[in-house]
Amino acid sequence: MEPVNSKSLKDLIKRKDELDWIIFTSPTTIVSLNKFYPDFLGSLNMTTYSLNNRSLLILNIEHNNLRELPDEILTKNLMILNAGYNNIRKIPDNIINCNSLSTLRLDGNKIWYFPDNLNALTQLKVLDLSNCELQWINPNICSIASLETLYLNYNKIKIIPNAIEGLKNIRQLYLDDNIISEFFWGLTLISDTLRTLSLKNNSNLEFIKHGKSYNQYSWS
Repeated sequence: MEPVNSKSLKDLIKRKDELDWIIFTSPTTIVSLNKFYPDFLGSLNMTTYSLNNRSLLILNIEHNNLRELPDEILTKNLMILNAGYNNIRKIPDNIINCNSLSTLRLDGNKIWYFPDNLNALTQLKVLDLSNCELQWINPNICSIASLETLYLNYNKIKIIPNAIEGLKNIRQLYLDDNIISEFFWGLTLISDTLRTLSLKNNSNLEFIKHGKSYNQYSWS
């Protein structure tokens, strides 16, 4: 397409100082900017992204003060998304558009909303929700049967729910630095798939087995 000095392009130029970030989904937009406003891209004091939705596989947008995951980045071919350390509060319902997603890192956000359809992410292997101020483990997280590695460390989790048994393929589970007080050893989570279970720095943690308690420091 030929470059065009469109109304939306003019509005972008006027509003650039109001924006924290810009995502370009059309190469034509960048060509138009370079033609009509050649100094614009060089003058930006922000992060910009140029996406081709058909080919985008890996995207790192951490530390950008984002309040949400933009629709434009939730593409069907996206495999790895790192959106850590922003101001994101919700995992959007249309995350299921990313049906190739294998790694999702949202650490350092304050996530409170987890959509019911997370189990549709059948390729998701790694989910990082560390340092998200979580006070409980949302059951919708536990519905992602494909998960192999789950980071829930550095939160405020008190209880490990029975729903965690839904993680049928879990291999690594990190629950360090929470305020968990009890862990029931009989959970079917402790299965042939699990290789790493980390519960460090839960200062009042006790393991419960057959009705008896074992302090974490004496358990072996």
